[in-house]
Amino acid sequence: MSTLIQRYTGALLALIAAFAFTLMDALAQNCMRHGLSPGQVAFGRMSITAPLVTLYIYLRQPSCFHQLDPRKHTRQDDISSLDSDDTLFLRKPALAARLIWLRSILTSIGVCLAFASMQRIAISEFITVYSPRAYLIGFLCWAVLKEAFGWRLRLAAVASSIAVVLVVQPPLLFGASVYGNPASRAAGFFFCLACLLVDTLEMVLLRYLGAGPDPLVITLSYSVACVFVSPCFMLLVGEEMGDIDGWQTCFRLFALAALGLLAQMCVVIAMQKETGGTVSVVLYAQIPFAVIVQSFLIGEAPGVLQIFGMAIIVSFGVWATVAESNEREQAKEATGEEEGYALLPTESEAPIGVHGEGEAK
Repeated sequence: MSTLIQRYTGALLALIAAFAFTLMDALAQNCMRHGLSPGQVAFGRMSITAPLVTLYIYLRQPSCFHQLDPRKHTRQDDISSLDSDDTLFLRKPALAARLIWLRSILTSIGVCLAFASMQRIAISEFITVYSPRAYLIGFLCWAVLKEAFGWRLRLAAVASSIAVVLVVQPPLLFGASVYGNPASRAAGFFFCLACLLVDTLEMVLLRYLGAGPDPLVITLSYSVACVFVSPCFMLLVGEEMGDIDGWQTCFRLFALAALGLLAQMCVVIAMQKETGGTVSVVLYAQIPFAVIVQSFLIGEAPGVLQIFGMAIIVSFGVWATVAESNEREQAKEATGEEEGYALLPTESEAPIGVHGEGEAK
């Protein structure tokens, strides 16, 4: 049992992150319905997260703050002890620190774009446009990082993207009435596409960083960056600040911060343990989770097409994850490889394993 859990740790963490993201998005939309702007929601969430994470690291792991210093260099006497299989953080700590901050800025921009898009177009339309992200992440990790993106994962990504349309049933495709100002809707779709691009790049960067940086440090840099990025985003798009109507809104923001922290930690650790393609396919579980949460809240059971779409997402995701993992384990056993982490493998090595060894297929 422990061996199975260890083998699928990355996928299980991605599944937990998908559920946490689902609840977080529901709370964020609730905050915006009560008058807060998208930038305010992002700023409020990170204003709570940043000091709490900073205090925890200061009390428990103060040495981790050095991981965010872009001026840090590997000592000359340590260079000889490093080899090509060491993580980027050990080989080039200054570059790793810069990439952590770059990824944090991209993630902050992405969350502001997502909230702004969901304020202007239907959530079903946002999810439909956003759904190809898994394939894009898997493809870029394969093309740039030489990671495996097997045919099962590719098939699961395509099948899940089609199933998303069946589940969310966007008005434009299913003939429902579409309301809203055309200019506002156009801005919403633009924000959604920009969010898709930014989030894809930040996930590839996260995978490129590898297993070196502490997940809490990556989460801290994201929260700090978002505190500065979200007000700039509000000024750039001309958002008006809403009033905080009592303790209920404060409670929602605290719950939003807690769920966001959990989701971010799970995603970061999952991307350190699994390939980008596998994690992105598992994150499709947000769609069934969203339908289940919505059905629970409004008391309306999902339709036949929605159930069929959810079944496709779950079945293809489980099949692809398990089959690809088994294939990598068999390849490692056949070659007698040790468990390890190689960020940029050479062409002469065996097929990529869970930790990134070997040649891409």
